[in-house]
Formats: sequence, C-alpha cells, structure tokens
Amino acid sequence: MKVSTMISSIKSMAQAREMQPLRERGKASQKTEGGPENRGDKVSLSSGSRDLMEAQGTPRQENAGTSDLRSERIERLKHQIQSGTYVPDPERIAKAMLATHRESMI
Repeated sequence: MKVSTMISSIKSMAQAREMQPLRERGKASQKTEGGPENRGDKVSLSSGSRDLMEAQGTPRQENAGTSDLRSERIERLKHQIQSGTYVPDPERIAKAMLATHRESMI
C-alpha cells in the first residue's frame, strides 16, 4: 500500500469522526424543529478540513485560473440541482468509486 494512500485513508477516517457529532446534532435538531424545511443549511469547515484541502492541492477561491472554471461548474451544478434538472451519471460515479477503491488496495 502506498504511504500517500494510507495517509489519505487516515485523514478520511478522521474527517468522518469529526462529522459524526454534527450529524447527530442535525438529527436531534430535525426532531425538535419539525424537520429540515424549518431550518437553514449551514456549512463550515474545520481547520483540519482546510489543512487537508491544502495538502491535497485543492485550489482556494483567491487563486485565479482554473478555479474560475471550477467555480462556474459548481454554480452550474448548483443551479441544476435547485431546479431539479441535475441527472447524475451512474457509470461515471461507479468508475470513480472503483478507481478510488483500486488505489486504496495498492
């Protein structure tokens, strides 16, 4: 197994553990607030998540160039999801999942 793959797996597990209390808190608030329609969604990244993004080379919004193309794609996808016209490509998703699994096996 590659060291970088192991590190990536460890970081993913750590992120999942960080998110667990948030998921549980979200479930509890849905019960008390009457469901998801009564609450606004909010996302915030932990410092660990930001560090992970930097380590993986994920571009920040301040960086010009390809991040503009990425931003445009994200906005287009957001619009498609909100309007109900987004259709995921199951074959592409499956290929990406298999590729990730294969990498973790090396």
